[in-house]
Amino acid sequence: MRRRYAVATAAVLMLVVAGAAIAATRGGGPVVKTPGKETWKTNVLVQDTRHFAPGTITVASGGTVTFENSGTKDPHTVTISTKKDLPGSFDGPCKPCQIASHHLKNPNSQNSPVAHWVLNKGAIGLNGEGDSLALAPKGPHKSASIVISAPAGTTLYYMCAIHPWMQGKIVVT
Repeated sequence: MRRRYAVATAAVLMLVVAGAAIAATRGGGPVVKTPGKETWKTNVLVQDTRHFAPGTITVASGGTVTFENSGTKDPHTVTISTKKDLPGSFDGPCKPCQIASHHLKNPNSQNSPVAHWVLNKGAIGLNGEGDSLALAPKGPHKSASIVISAPAGTTLYYMCAIHPWMQGKIVVT
């Protein structure tokens, strides 16, 4: 009887350790993915369904979020913006797009290679305008786990500077 109890306890402990290891590799917090695709009918319609999923998450200050390029062959950014600077169309300047351009070796060329995968204007982590992550379509930069260092009570708005209709928010508790 004791042996069965010991074996069962060992099995439960192994499951707990495995679960903790998986949580540690994923950052232990929410995972935001980038599903979607684009389709078109020549001279008729273009449709792009790429988006952040989920679009709104709640995270404790100091918690970790993982952003994952999960369904597209395109790069993405997660660029923090003020609510008023989030674009609603392709018209006019895009302040978050200008911030995200600093990921590139040459910020004036969209074809420039990435020089900085993480931009931090203030404290380490995502906490305000000027912070941005770049996500590659594959390889080691396909996902990024980052601490949300904004204080409780903050709402962080973010967007993809490459696909500006991809927008989301992080409610910090």
